[in-house]
Amino acid sequence: MPEILEIRDRPQLRHPLVIAGFAGWGNAGSAATGAVEYLIGDDRPAPAAMADSDACLDFTVARPLTLRGGRDGWRLQLPQIACYVVPRPAANRDLVLVHGPEPNFRWSALAAALAAYFADLGAELVLMLGGYVGAVSHRTTAVSRRTLHAPLDVALAQLNVAGTDYEGPTAFQTMLLHATHDQGIPAASLWTAAPPYVQGPSPKASLALLKIVEKLADTDLDLDRLEARSTDWVHHLDGMLASNPALTAQLSRVINLEEPETVPESTSSPVEPETPGSAPNLPTGSSLVAELEEYLRKLRQNDEPSSGN
Repeated sequence: MPEILEIRDRPQLRHPLVIAGFAGWGNAGSAATGAVEYLIGDDRPAPAAMADSDACLDFTVARPLTLRGGRDGWRLQLPQIACYVVPRPAANRDLVLVHGPEPNFRWSALAAALAAYFADLGAELVLMLGGYVGAVSHRTTAVSRRTLHAPLDVALAQLNVAGTDYEGPTAFQTMLLHATHDQGIPAASLWTAAPPYVQGPSPKASLALLKIVEKLADTDLDLDRLEARSTDWVHHLDGMLASNPALTAQLSRVINLEEPETVPESTSSPVEPETPGSAPNLPTGSSLVAELEEYLRKLRQNDEPSSGN
């Protein structure tokens, strides 16, 4: 039986910082995966470690892809949970980036194997990223924390990242948080809220997470391109809302659309996040209108009194 985590490389790293993001339940607005993908960059390196996809994933949920290429003209590409090492000679820390779909099976075993690998690499800090759907506007950044490491908890509080008292169903990030803590490595999960009325990736949510990572790890992550992408996204949505004043007025009754670009971090508990969109395209006017109408329709249904007998 193959190992649940295939180790391909154990490089010597400088003050390694591990950042993990998983697609699926805890990735509203593609906040986590968008952040990790930005750091991986366009020239994705070969994985330094890979989870056994057959052991960890349900292929009816995270489906393999059939693609042109290979010896016989076609090939299969399995979904993959992988660790990528990104040396950063000009910065004070090298990165270990964990990316892939949230596993469906063997959470404990995979979390323990990943945490042991982080320890082997000499990781000094491990941060799990996540996103949830919250009652926030597209202009708002709200980040909350969960950690079992007291000094890290203090450091995050000093950065005005609020704690959360959420209890209930959780994501793989939390399993990995506990496994990493058991290895004696300082670790935290950082969660940001994504607006409920915009489907697809939110570069602003990814940026909010990485800004906290930068400050906490005292390192430069070169976020200029993501900053520009986030600004364009906000301005695009502002324009779409401005062209639909009736819907905007309805939405303003439940969400404060006039709040500033940043607000004090929310302590609200995450709810079940959306499944992320597959591409970082800006929403079209028609798609935003449809999403706004659907969101408001659901709110009206929830407010209607029950007709129970």
